[in-house]
Amino acid sequence: FFDMGVSACIIPPPPHVMVDGIASAKVFTWNDVNENGAVDEDEPVLPNVEIVYPFASPKKYTNNYGNVQTAHFKPGCACKCWEQEYVEVATPKGYRATTPLRKEMIGDNLTYMFGFVKLNP
Repeated sequence: FFDMGVSACIIPPPPHVMVDGIASAKVFTWNDVNENGAVDEDEPVLPNVEIVYPFASPKKYTNNYGNVQTAHFKPGCACKCWEQEYVEVATPKGYRATTPLRKEMIGDNLTYMFGFVKLNP
C-alpha cells in the first residue's frame, strides 16, 4: 500500500507500484455584460455552458449557479496530475466569449472562469 497523501509528491512511489490520479477543476461561467473579462458584482452567472474538455459522458454543463466540477482520470499519475492538462468550454448559442475558451491547468481543483456576452439581436 502506498499513501497518496502529501508524501506522494515528495517521495514518488516505487516503480513496481501502480498509482492512479485525477486532474480536477472547478468551472465558473458568467455573463460578462461589460465585456471586461472579469467578474463584476452585478453580472449574472451563466448556466448550461457545456464543458468540452475534460471529456465526460454524459456531457457536463454548468448548473444554475454557473458552476460545475470536472475531472480527468490519469492512470499511472502519482502527483501533479494537472500538469499538461486544460479546461475547455463551448460558446453558448447567442453568446460570444470574452475570455479564452481553453485554459491550461496550473494546479489541482482550482476554479477556472469563463466569460460570455450576449450577442445583439
